[in-house]
Amino acid sequence: MPKDPSASPPDGVLQADVIRDGDAARLSLAGELDLAVIDVAREKLAEAREGEPSRIVIDLSGLTFIDSTGIAFLVAAANGDDEHRLSFIPCEAYGVQRVLSVTGVAELLDGPTGETGNAPGADQQPHSSG
Repeated sequence: MPKDPSASPPDGVLQADVIRDGDAARLSLAGELDLAVIDVAREKLAEAREGEPSRIVIDLSGLTFIDSTGIAFLVAAANGDDEHRLSFIPCEAYGVQRVLSVTGVAELLDGPTGETGNAPGADQQPHSSG
């Protein structure tokens, strides 16, 4: 039976999927982004970067929790985007939004709104990191 992409993962679990469309990639993160699962997020981001896509969208809309390790992951991803290919779809969960706002990370991730171009499955406008 196929997974329901709209279903939230169980507590304590991160669902990380890379979706490709042409030369664009989307890393969809849902659930909890914390120390216990950070290696999965890093591996999936590396997978999204394979083949040097013209655009990488990190979709945070499904996150339900983030800790300092998850924040460091997002900051490193944004700061390592020298070619300005990375954009973000913001998180909808109030708790995650609040943490990103208080730490100043929301401002880092919330650059000028960019076009999704061929970003696979991105039906929202992402926010550019650069």
